Amino acid sequence: MDKQTAVLSYANEAKLAKVILDLGFFKQAKSLPNCEELFAKNLTFKLAEVIGGHVVDIVVHLPWKIELNEHSTLELHGPRKFFMVFDLELKDILKAIRYIRLLLAPYSDRSKPHPILFTCADRGTEILEKQGIKAYHLPADSSREKGATE
Repeated sequence: MDKQTAVLSYANEAKLAKVILDLGFFKQAKSLPNCEELFAKNLTFKLAEVIGGHVVDIVVHLPWKIELNEHSTLELHGPRKFFMVFDLELKDILKAIRYIRLLLAPYSDRSKPHPILFTCADRGTEILEKQGIKAYHLPADSSREKGATE
C-alpha cells in the first residue's frame, strides 16, 4: 500500500476514533457503551492540512464535551487536537522527529496538538514514544507493494 492509500484508508471518523482510543487516550471513556461510536460522531478531521508551511496528513479535532444522551455529557481530559503523520517505512527516525517538531513549533505547550506517527516499521517506534510521539502500527497488509511510491 502506498502512502496515499494508507492515509485515505483512515479518512473516516470511526477508524480515527478507534486509533485515538487504542493508543490510550481518554481511558475514562473506554468503559462507556458505544465509546468508539460516540467519539466518531463527535470528532472532525481534515486531510492534507498545511501547518506552518508543512503538511499534516490528517488533523483530528475533538470537542471539550461529548454528549452521552440528552441528560449527560462526558468532559474530555486530554488533547483536543491530533496531528497524524504517515511514514510507512520510517527509514530516517531523526528526520521524522524533526518534521513533527516543526509541525508543533508554532503551538504553546498548553494548546499543542498530540502527534501520532503511522508506520509499518517495527524499528524505531520506542524512540518516538520516548520523544512524546505516539506510534501507531499499521496492519501487516498495509505494507508497501512493489512499485508503490510514497
